[in-house]
Amino acid sequence: MRKVIHSLFPCLLILTVVSGSDMRIGALGGNAGFWPGDDQNIYMFPATLNNFQLAQVDGVTGDGVGNAVFLFGDKTKYGFMLDGSGDDMINMAWGNGELGALVSFDLNSGDIVSEPDSLGATTTFASGNMSLGATVGLNQSFGELGIVFGKSSDDGASSASTDDESGMVIGLNLRRAQPLWVFESMLVSFSIITGSAGDAKSSDMGLNLDLFNHWTLNENTDLLYALGFGFSSGSNDNGVSGNGNVVSTSTAITFPKSTFAVETSINDWATARVGVVNSHSLSSSTDDGAGSDNSKTSTMGGSDFGAVFGLGFNYGGFALDMDLNPGFYTNPVSYIAGYNHFQKPLGSTASITYTW
Repeated sequence: MRKVIHSLFPCLLILTVVSGSDMRIGALGGNAGFWPGDDQNIYMFPATLNNFQLAQVDGVTGDGVGNAVFLFGDKTKYGFMLDGSGDDMINMAWGNGELGALVSFDLNSGDIVSEPDSLGATTTFASGNMSLGATVGLNQSFGELGIVFGKSSDDGASSASTDDESGMVIGLNLRRAQPLWVFESMLVSFSIITGSAGDAKSSDMGLNLDLFNHWTLNENTDLLYALGFGFSSGSNDNGVSGNGNVVSTSTAITFPKSTFAVETSINDWATARVGVVNSHSLSSSTDDGAGSDNSKTSTMGGSDFGAVFGLGFNYGGFALDMDLNPGFYTNPVSYIAGYNHFQKPLGSTASITYTW
């Protein structure tokens, strides 16, 4: 069942210019909502696609290419998202003024042959799966809005309904000016995800609220700091009737959660980036549904910390964004001089962006 729920997360993101890419945002803390001028905002706030004309290829590695995006048009914008895994039959974007929309759809069907029974006989039955995602973005007087909807279903690997799976996601992103203390903007993200596999059911809810601001340290350096709160809850019903029924639940509160990121120009063709994210677990509780005191746990405290580094290059005709091995900072001469043969590569993944 979790397979179906997790497969819907791309819908939440697709259906959540200064040339940018997923690599740039990844190196700056991972949340495009904190960087309104970056093209990755189209997945959270589709109305922003009206600001861009670009062709972008991301997920470029030694093994191949991940995805490609093409946005074009004057007053009316059109876009095509090409999934490197081939999961979507349709993945398109449209924008006009203060409105933008992204739509994805996929439908698969085929015959499945069952495992031979004790007599060696097999059964052939039709099976298939479907996914639909849509995000609508609006620019309103109170701020930017992105509304997300996604739905998927899968007939499973047999003719029985016990392994049929389905899932749905509903999400909302809001960004607005909100002067408070040292911050100037607010970002709110809310989602509800439900799934089922036969009689088993699950649901998850998440809420994040962040205040953020940018400081221009000098003409070449932009500093971001975001401070926020997160809440999540989930439940999982195993779908068994009678005494065998088990419903497990969990809740978590994260506060404070912080993002610190700096982007600075090395020269007119190169940019260095660093993003640091830290989240503190204010409280967390779980109940495995066994119905006893021992089935319940509660914790408080503990933090998660992570730092990511990146580089951006302006080659005139295109921009290249990539992740950066932190070893570059501790031994830069070897990398710059090209004598890093026995060390880790400078980066592992890149994105290429053309803008006009």
